[in-house]
Amino acid sequence: MKEADLDKHLLRSMKGTLHLSIKLSMMSYMGSAGWPDRLFIFPGPTFIFIELKTDRGRLTKRQQMRINLLRHFDCEVLVLYGKGQVDEWVTRTKQRFHNRQP
Repeated sequence: MKEADLDKHLLRSMKGTLHLSIKLSMMSYMGSAGWPDRLFIFPGPTFIFIELKTDRGRLTKRQQMRINLLRHFDCEVLVLYGKGQVDEWVTRTKQRFHNRQP
């Protein structure tokens, strides 16, 4: 499954969950490549950065650098490989935020 298809699957799977999702690819167009693909914001507030990769995908050095920087600032950053990991994350996340209200 391509990364673009994983992104569509992720968004479809998150329907019905109270969240805001921001596609961060615009940052790449501004000359700052390597940031995670999505930022999810949940009530709390909780911010979760998600980088999507195919089952065989690999992080670039720039992506690893950006992820390390975000983690240095105590941000939650996940790299999900393939549909299976996306589905597992969606299930855990729906359970985690099920009863939270804005």
